[in-house]
Amino acid sequence: MNGPALIVFARAPIAGRTKTRLIGRLGATGAAVLYARLLLNTLRQVETLDIERLLYVDDLAARAYFESRLMGERWQIHVQCGDDLGTRMANAFAETLQNHTVAILIGSDIVDFSAEDIADARRRLASGDDAVLGPSADGGYWLIGLRQPARELFEAMDWGTATVYAATSKRLSAGGKSWTAVALRHDIDTTDDLTRQAAAIEHLPQATAVDLAQAPLLAS
Repeated sequence: MNGPALIVFARAPIAGRTKTRLIGRLGATGAAVLYARLLLNTLRQVETLDIERLLYVDDLAARAYFESRLMGERWQIHVQCGDDLGTRMANAFAETLQNHTVAILIGSDIVDFSAEDIADARRRLASGDDAVLGPSADGGYWLIGLRQPARELFEAMDWGTATVYAATSKRLSAGGKSWTAVALRHDIDTTDDLTRQAAAIEHLPQATAVDLAQAPLLAS
């Protein structure tokens, strides 16, 4: 059995396919560039941690994209499996917890998280918590950590709504699982988020349209 693992859900920053709710404001390329900046920030934060890193991407094309841009010894790249977000998350946990003591899963569009947030979640799981949640300001969660697979946390959930965190915490408590929460953070999904998080966005790594097609990510 290996130690803890960190799962990052991501997609390739392709214009027209990422951050589509922002296209009206930023244009297709601008929305993809913003996602690339969020993604790059996520990868950089995670690479400062001494933990096994698993990148779960949305399709085979995305796997090829990342395999050509990330150092293989630092990342294991997998393709998500399932018809909806909940199934894909549940499957990623089931796979990872077959040979890891705990697993923590995050997305790749949180503008203000830090590596210390991940370290905090890891410590809580190591101390005996069955689960850890990281609430997001929109009512969802940006982080979930588990010691054991828990498919019931992901089934029949209204993903993308303001009820996700509350519903998940209720299911954890009803199932008799001990759990705690790490810091509340913010994702970037809507044009209002662009305004509210403008200062945090300014501090993200820079990226350009050329970077999306050609430049390696964290290659050195």
